[in-house]
Amino acid sequence: MPWWANYRGNVEASELPFRCFQMGFARRMAGVKCIALNVSADTNSRILSNYLFRGTLLLADYVAFRDLASKALALSLGFNGKPYEFPDSTYSLEIPVSKSDEIAKRKGAIVGVAPMSFGGKKRALYNGFIQQLYQFSSWLVRNHYCLTFFCTDISTDPAAIEVLETAFKTRNHAVGDIPVDSVHRVHQWSHTELLSNMSGMDYVITCRYYGVVLAHLLNIPVIAISHNPQVRLLMNDLGLSRYCLDVQECDVNALKAAFARLVSDREEIKSCMAKRLEYYQGQLSTQFDELFARELPSNEVPAGFPIPISDEPKAVPIWPR
Repeated sequence: MPWWANYRGNVEASELPFRCFQMGFARRMAGVKCIALNVSADTNSRILSNYLFRGTLLLADYVAFRDLASKALALSLGFNGKPYEFPDSTYSLEIPVSKSDEIAKRKGAIVGVAPMSFGGKKRALYNGFIQQLYQFSSWLVRNHYCLTFFCTDISTDPAAIEVLETAFKTRNHAVGDIPVDSVHRVHQWSHTELLSNMSGMDYVITCRYYGVVLAHLLNIPVIAISHNPQVRLLMNDLGLSRYCLDVQECDVNALKAAFARLVSDREEIKSCMAKRLEYYQGQLSTQFDELFARELPSNEVPAGFPIPISDEPKAVPIWPR
């Protein structure tokens, strides 16, 4: 049972703790072993969510946290099982990708920008953030960078891309100073297309945890705009805290300064990311070998790493081509 989303007790993820508890309870009643991977927790949680979180972990036969803070929170809530700590299992994926044709033929350095949508009580913060991101994106184009808008959370973030696209179209209609081939929005129908699109990028600006993970897998220097502690924890662990900005303090000047450092330190960053990736993958290889060895005869234990990405069934398009 992968902990696919951050465990958080906010409005947007209010059903997640219950859903996870429900799955764990059903497996226990069916006599099926339950393995919880990639467990992450947020300290800003409701009391009921805390109890469901603890209950789910107590139902599991094996629990692996992806950071020390989450493990510490679980222990403080009364989890008394053996707490393992391993990198996110996404790092075990083998990524046989090539650049998309659309990105490969573009000239100049390509900056991938993955904005995030959020609203509710944070609508004012979101509006300000999108405006700052638009100003920064415009600055990149004026400095001869090519922009590629993409997203890693396809359920919500395309709306933020729409806002940025509209802003660029409005400016170009009024002023006409944006080259036609400098701003693109890529199409994503599957994870394979997402990785293919990202593989052609020289730099990535992202707000999502898995945006950072995928940039790391592809060894692309990344700026993270952190909206929750998990993003900052990962950037700190990668040794990239200088390139992590808090969404509440993120403005165009901070983005410019961080990007200038990113470009200047590009080779050092790539070397640091490559070493950390090797360590993460070694840790996961050990984890998977241990997990599978518990269940299979010794002559059937799989190599366990890397895990190839298999083709998925065709998905409904996120947006028309």
